[in-house]
Amino acid sequence: MHGMNLTAAGLAAALLITAGSAIPGADKADREAIEKLQSEVVVLERQIRNLQESIDRSNGQTTTLITQVSDSVSVATREISRIQSVLADTQVKVTGGLSGFDARFLAVDSALRSINERLGRTLDQVTSLREALSTSEAARRSMDPTDPVQLFSAAYGDYLKGNFELAVDQFRQYLTRFPALEGADDAQYWIGESLQSQGKSQEALNEFQSLIEKYPHGDRAVAAKLKRGLILLQLNQTDAGVAELRELIGAQPESPEAVTAKQQLEQLGVPVKAPRETRSTGPGRTRKRTTKP
Repeated sequence: MHGMNLTAAGLAAALLITAGSAIPGADKADREAIEKLQSEVVVLERQIRNLQESIDRSNGQTTTLITQVSDSVSVATREISRIQSVLADTQVKVTGGLSGFDARFLAVDSALRSINERLGRTLDQVTSLREALSTSEAARRSMDPTDPVQLFSAAYGDYLKGNFELAVDQFRQYLTRFPALEGADDAQYWIGESLQSQGKSQEALNEFQSLIEKYPHGDRAVAAKLKRGLILLQLNQTDAGVAELRELIGAQPESPEAVTAKQQLEQLGVPVKAPRETRSTGPGRTRKRTTKP
């Protein structure tokens, strides 16, 4: 396992030196040995958390990572068993005259047992991840892509799980197979949401624009307009974002999306309606016109 280069003999030697030496600060070797093992467990636990967050994002990669973590846990567990075995042998060989050795041995052994318990829990989590992955794959294999309800449900389920790439692929399949069904604009919308969740803001903008053009009277058109405005603001394209939000408010002033758009404009400190500006029409004469963003 990466970083675990502490051998059982090395730890035993450190304990013997510490027990029999009168050099101040000799306990440092014990502490460092335990800290190294604890660091390894922290790394493994972090890997487990990452796996739990990404289990559905890439099945092949997840399977590989699960196998690697499982192997690492097994190696760490065997290493601890070896260390504990050597510690037990060392305790027998060390004479009772070495003051304080027994107490320190028990402290080290207790720390190792605690680490071993944490590794056991980590291994249980790996097993759970394997089972979850297996269940997910089985459900996906049983899904009938020619059934619009099953295909949409599978795509939306992957979106909820954070498996955005697969969600996009399945929503695109839905659009290809069932472009005239009522759920087509919903599929287009969730493609945009999935891309945005992956940080692909420009692609998401294009998808939301495509939705507005293909389904201008669909129930997702106004939401797509709002998403475009918010994404443009996130991309620091403030003028374009403000214009998009103002256009939404003008077209659908009573919609929930218009309320959100107004709140966003207020946070920016810009008026909901575009300001009127004057333009000269001749010497000493001006006329007002409303500037459309």
